[in-house]
Amino acid sequence: MPSFFETNTISRKMLILAICVATVGGAVSYWSFFTSNGYLPSPFVYDKTDTFMDFFHPMFWADSDGRYSEWGSVYPPLNFLVLDLLRWLAVGDERFLNAFALRENAVNLQIVLVTAYALVPAYVISRSYWSDFSVTERLMIYCIALTCTPMLFALERGNLAIFSLLLLPSVIYGKPVGRALAIALLVNLKPYFAVLYFLYIVRRSWQELAGALLAGGVLFLVTGLLVDREFFLFLENLLAFSRNESLFSLREVMSMPSSISAFSYVLGSMGPHQSGYIEALGDPIALAYFLEGIKWAVLLFALWAIISSQASTEDRQVVAVLGAIISNLGVSVGGYTLIFYLAFVPVFVEMRLGRTYLIIVAAMALPLDWLVLVKGLVGQQAIYLSGITKDIEWELGLGSIVRPVLNLLLLASLSWELMSDRRNAPGGICIQLPSAKSVVQKREGILNG
Repeated sequence: MPSFFETNTISRKMLILAICVATVGGAVSYWSFFTSNGYLPSPFVYDKTDTFMDFFHPMFWADSDGRYSEWGSVYPPLNFLVLDLLRWLAVGDERFLNAFALRENAVNLQIVLVTAYALVPAYVISRSYWSDFSVTERLMIYCIALTCTPMLFALERGNLAIFSLLLLPSVIYGKPVGRALAIALLVNLKPYFAVLYFLYIVRRSWQELAGALLAGGVLFLVTGLLVDREFFLFLENLLAFSRNESLFSLREVMSMPSSISAFSYVLGSMGPHQSGYIEALGDPIALAYFLEGIKWAVLLFALWAIISSQASTEDRQVVAVLGAIISNLGVSVGGYTLIFYLAFVPVFVEMRLGRTYLIIVAAMALPLDWLVLVKGLVGQQAIYLSGITKDIEWELGLGSIVRPVLNLLLLASLSWELMSDRRNAPGGICIQLPSAKSVVQKREGILNG
């Protein structure tokens, strides 16, 4: 099936250039706001003391007992093993009172983190499956990756999700052994990548599924034994984390949501005295259930599309849809998952609705949050990046509303294309009735036989 860019006169390069200009402009505007105000605007998390702490909190606990029993960590042991090695290389055997003190004394690790955020996208776009893109296009896409709002948001948090991008190309285009090992590593970095095992179930590749599960299980067991005797509490913590309905603050949930579950989370947290804000939309609890129902309907539709179209769908397309499913799962997966779409751009572009997918992904990358919908004073905070203390004003921008909707639309569109294309697949649902001529010829053949 030829992609849009093979059959349409609109230049792909011009579209990428327009996206690049917009994202670079957004990054410049964030920097301008920071230099004028001393802190980063929305959608960056309102707690300005917490910069890079998604990196330094688990690093602190990597060298501390009670990471699973006391802190209740949902990080698989592999994260702590790698982070402990980095901590030792940076500060040796020195111990610190808390993670904030570790951050203060490990500035070199902050440089490593920023460097990783610059190098990882370069690695992704240098993979062979990007060969259809010219050098100029790749350079512009690299610029987009560095300056887009989701990537800057993930960098400010220091989130470990960036390292998942190193493995996704092997899942998309890797050989069976490489793919199984990549999925095993991904699951041991971020548990939600277990959704990728569904690829083997769809293909009925039971031996490969067993191998991938075994690789992931052995890696979890070995790293767990090396890190903490109580590593088995990880599974209990993960279950509690997924069920906890009050773990995140509402401002935190709405900073960079990737799933419309963020709306359900906020609506479900509203008391009777707060319902006036959305009185025109009806009961907030009922609306929360309605939105969750829409999300799960699209997720189930996506799974059905993958299963029913498996004869006409390439593995890379299945992985792309599974990646979109992960990003739409709920508030616990986080808006960081939006950066994963970088690895899927070549897959999206080669599909029939390639331009649609590229535009949707580009829209989620844009600095839409400059259009402020709600604002409020948070209070005084010690701002890490500028080293000053001042009143912080929290804002809810348009991007926080639009990105989850666009993300669900992307998943629905991908699923719809799979369902549409299955009609042309061998064994698809399109049944071709025999013509009258063929019936007569067959009957004559039988009579003459």
